[in-house]
Amino acid sequence: RTLGPRHPVIAGARMPMLAEILSGQGRYAEADRTYEDAIARVPSTGIVPGEARRASGRLLARQQNYTRAEEQLRQSLALLTSAYARSDHPNVIESRRALMELYQQWGKPALAQQYRVPPGTYVAY
Repeated sequence: RTLGPRHPVIAGARMPMLAEILSGQGRYAEADRTYEDAIARVPSTGIVPGEARRASGRLLARQQNYTRAEEQLRQSLALLTSAYARSDHPNVIESRRALMELYQQWGKPALAQQYRVPPGTYVAY
């Protein structure tokens, strides 16, 4: 309430957390709408929308909504590659990893191979 619904912390951090909670409760449609709302509230370029789209894409992949997940993850990769101006940044690698995992789950090994990254997961400090 203090920050207001348009504050970057709300849209960029808190709403995605809420979406994950809703997803964990099996409330997938609400989780998806919450991610969509968060993405609509953040700037159209930069790190925050790139990370939000990656999280949304992973949620959609867990729901086996592969086409929409692919769209979100590809946009995430493009946004983060542009924002960091390099392809070896850990956030960019995480978007590549998300695409690799999506294509593995989707049964598209050739596409998964295109996005192959070393094992591990980047955790922001």
